[in-house]
Amino acid sequence: KLAYTKGKLIRNAFRVPILKNRPATWADAKQLTFEEAEVESVEIFRDGRTIVSSDRSGSWDLFLLPAEGGEMLQLTTDRGIDAGPRWKPDGSELAFYSSRTGHREVWILPMGGGPERPITRGEAERFYPAWSPDGLEIVMEGDGLRLVSLRDGGMRRLTDNPTDVHGDWSPDGREIVFDSGREGRRLLWLIPATGGPPKRLTEEEGQWPRWSPDGKFIFFLGYGDRKDNIWALSVEEKKESPVTSFAGKRGRLGRIGLSTDGRDLYFTWEESRGNIWVADIVSPSDK
Repeated sequence: KLAYTKGKLIRNAFRVPILKNRPATWADAKQLTFEEAEVESVEIFRDGRTIVSSDRSGSWDLFLLPAEGGEMLQLTTDRGIDAGPRWKPDGSELAFYSSRTGHREVWILPMGGGPERPITRGEAERFYPAWSPDGLEIVMEGDGLRLVSLRDGGMRRLTDNPTDVHGDWSPDGREIVFDSGREGRRLLWLIPATGGPPKRLTEEEGQWPRWSPDGKFIFFLGYGDRKDNIWALSVEEKKESPVTSFAGKRGRLGRIGLSTDGRDLYFTWEESRGNIWVADIVSPSDK
């Protein structure tokens, strides 16, 4: 007989309030999805509409979680990977990355109906798009950060360091925050949207930065010694402080997919589940 373990990774979406007087705990959190599958990332719009990317259908697709609750609505059905959704600022479209052409490109999904369309076409892999506040450009990662124009499809290089990832536009459209390992540690950086030298924002490690809608804070996922909690950087005071104090729950914070509407933070939490199985190596008839 052979004994072995069989299991899978489970990841679900959660919401936690942004509290002024203390870090939020699990007692403050609300679970949004209850999947025996993986939720890759979660994205909130200001009216409460929530988009998740999940493999619940057997392949990675985008799903709409209605603001009033209820069953998720499947938005994409391609057999490739559709993931990393981001709302256009006016809520009319979603940007996401997809592998449906054989490698990852950035696509647009109209929320009022109509087919998805690619906005990048090339041999390079493009991931995790984020809109400019005016909806006319998108920043994405792939061998550094790139900007693509929605008006003419032109692309320009913002950074050339391959460890620069997860760009997010400031609400005033002037700057882009991102995380990078360019100094040997995973830190947050800020660069003008028009280009130029980036400046380091954090002293300790973090990843996946997201601006607050009012531009006063940058929320991010802890990394290294600060993993499994969400942090905030005060843009004015340059102060880093924990927003959550998660303890006592099995699993770990998802590494991507942080989102906020200014009131709450939306994130994923994952855990590995498995059981012990026994298989017959030699059947009774072979003895």
